Amino acid sequence: MTDQIGLAQVNITVEEGTPIINITSPEDGKLISYKVTTNFIGNATDPQDGNISNLIVWTSSINGTLGIGNSINKNLAIGTHTITGTVIDSHGNSVSSSVVVTVKEPQYPITSIISPRNTQSFTHGDNITFWSSYSDFEDGTLTNASLIWKSSIDGVVGNGTLFTRYNFSIGNHTFYFNVTDSDNLSSADFVGISFGQIISDVNQPNKTESGDASVNVSDGVEVNSSEG
Repeated sequence: MTDQIGLAQVNITVEEGTPIINITSPEDGKLISYKVTTNFIGNATDPQDGNISNLIVWTSSINGTLGIGNSINKNLAIGTHTITGTVIDSHGNSVSSSVVVTVKEPQYPITSIISPRNTQSFTHGDNITFWSSYSDFEDGTLTNASLIWKSSIDGVVGNGTLFTRYNFSIGNHTFYFNVTDSDNLSSADFVGISFGQIISDVNQPNKTESGDASVNVSDGVEVNSSEG
């Protein structure tokens, strides 16, 4: 008897895996100042080749080719960019990923006066607290020299976002808080404030035969009152 050995044939297909790419910077939808250098960071892996992040090709829909590598730095033109990272493995398989970012044109500062409040009234000589806030997209923090308070009557009255001053001229003032950034763009907020005269040196009333009392005020105004 002859032993028979059976042979089985199995067909195996080995397919090439495709790379995977991920953009970690910049974030999709990010707003960027035109003054800022943007950092582009990505990672890419491939089943056959392993880590191929250094092969990422970066492009912009406005600037064109930006560079190659897992991390590069570039300044982008003003506008809305589609940023694409593309990688090709050793077998010619490619993959891409994209994010959209917007590089903003120079922005005006945003200003707000917190104190004093609009239409407040004070007496000549009162201490007045000037308090304000601002923001600037490109510069962030500005020096006090760029933060100027002005009165429509007394001119420049101070700098910065918080200070106290007194002895303003009597009358109706418009106070302006003006902010100027490094692009020479200015914005201002304003309030209307009034300062009245101090009534002082009031003498005791002198009774007249008619029973009236007369009060002499330092500014020459005479006020008469009658006792009922």
